[in-house]
Amino acid sequence: MPSMRSVRRRVSIRPARRPTEPDLERPVAPADPRLVVTGPLDPALDAIRSGLAGHRRRLWLRRIVRRAWFALAAVGVAEAALLGLARLVPIELLPSLVIAIVLVGAAAFLAVAVRARPSLGETALAVDAEGRLGDRISSALSLAAAFPTLAGPADGAADATELDTDAAEAERFVRRQRVDAVGALRVAPPNLFRPRLPRGAASVALA
Repeated sequence: MPSMRSVRRRVSIRPARRPTEPDLERPVAPADPRLVVTGPLDPALDAIRSGLAGHRRRLWLRRIVRRAWFALAAVGVAEAALLGLARLVPIELLPSLVIAIVLVGAAAFLAVAVRARPSLGETALAVDAEGRLGDRISSALSLAAAFPTLAGPADGAADATELDTDAAEAERFVRRQRVDAVGALRVAPPNLFRPRLPRGAASVALA
């Protein structure tokens, strides 16, 4: 069991940054505790996972809307180029090519929309950033993966016999941080991930 000092070194609670600031170092998304831990999870971890479910769907919807605008812009540019070429050079298969461009664009959009589904860790990072939660949610998931023996329900008997050990202190720290993350997630606004309009792609698509 790692000591309390080593746990604090591995967990860095950084102040929340504005989402518009450029990231100099892209953070690594933590893993879903359910994928790395066998057996029952700590109720606090279950609460975090269930609390992130709604944010995960809304973040996916935002990504889908963004990619839809880019797909419309790409199809629009391709169609405009094809029709412009058709005014200069007769193209016998013009109707078929127009339909083919639309079908290819739709297929590409569906593919990228499916691939855009965020993981639980990506959702945690996004909630921390846009909800200004100071990495609380992503840290709780990272600690669960880093210390799988602490990801299950608390053992009251073990706590009573190890009150003064470094292992017990580390466990209390991890579990307190987890409970704090649950509280922060509960007060996070439910509309964090409202769809945004990419101005460049939207302007090209509408034009």
